[in-house]
Amino acid sequence: MATDYVSEWMTDELQALRDVARQFFEREAAPQMAKWSEQRYVDREFWVQAGRVGLLCPTVPEEYGGPGGNILHQVAITEEQSRVLDKGWGNNVHSGVVTDYILKYGSQEQCERWLPSMVEGTVIGAIASGRVPAGLSRTDLAVWTGPTSLLIGALFVAVCAYLAAVFLTREASRREDHRLRRYFAQRAAVAGAVSGALALATLVEIHSSNPALFHGLTHRGLALVIISAASGLAVIWFLATGRRPQALRPLSVLGVAAVVWGWGVAQYPALLPGTGLTLSGGAAPHAVLVKVVVVFVAAAVLVGPSFLLLFSLHGRQLLEGESHAEEG
Repeated sequence: MATDYVSEWMTDELQALRDVARQFFEREAAPQMAKWSEQRYVDREFWVQAGRVGLLCPTVPEEYGGPGGNILHQVAITEEQSRVLDKGWGNNVHSGVVTDYILKYGSQEQCERWLPSMVEGTVIGAIASGRVPAGLSRTDLAVWTGPTSLLIGALFVAVCAYLAAVFLTREASRREDHRLRRYFAQRAAVAGAVSGALALATLVEIHSSNPALFHGLTHRGLALVIISAASGLAVIWFLATGRRPQALRPLSVLGVAAVVWGWGVAQYPALLPGTGLTLSGGAAPHAVLVKVVVVFVAAAVLVGPSFLLLFSLHGRQLLEGESHAEEG
């Protein structure tokens, strides 16, 4: 529990807010803590009551229904919470993290839609991931170890091994090291076959767990799925025959890229499969997106040529030759 220390930045306004917060927590929260711990969630009525006395989202401007305070108001509320309660109740995430995200990165429409209700306590802000249920009583290891999660995880591990083996096979061929070429070609073929099997298994699993995504993969994204499969089969053929080694890298990259893009095309415009969150709804304001694109292009222009030159020099063993010359 916190002490009775009074911060130097305390003002009469903040002290009045602290008094309100302390009395509210003593009256409405402390008697309920055992119940909330048992049921593993805070009653919705408590959030509404906290909103009525002004303890939610103190940094929200008045134009969005908030009190127009600052971070010190949030700190004052949090300090009194720590004095009275042994545990938090989610307000720091709701009033601090989520509110700031919406204020800084949300559009005007998003701010007008969500912030007034968050101030009132009728909407509770949280941070969640696609397949994690909202109820804490159901959030356990099984969420992360479902068939879809395990299959996708295994698929990406196999794909990384496949790409690494293909690239090393091409490098061994370029250096005319036949022993290493056979070594990596075998592993690339096995990793490619495993990746294909896992991709098919994932498709079967999605058919039952997410019919909408399956429909997208077999209709709107079907062309990309076919490109991915054809690229994979072509790579395995070239690995087995030893023909066209220069085509290994482009085809392997094309196959993996087609899978990633196919998934995105299949679930478009949804940002998270199975939810109502769309790309436009979850996107930052236009000005922010423009800045991100400009920074990305600038970074690519500045850094890209250097990486390409380094890759080219290393591929032609010029760097190694210089190193050996210096040692001699």
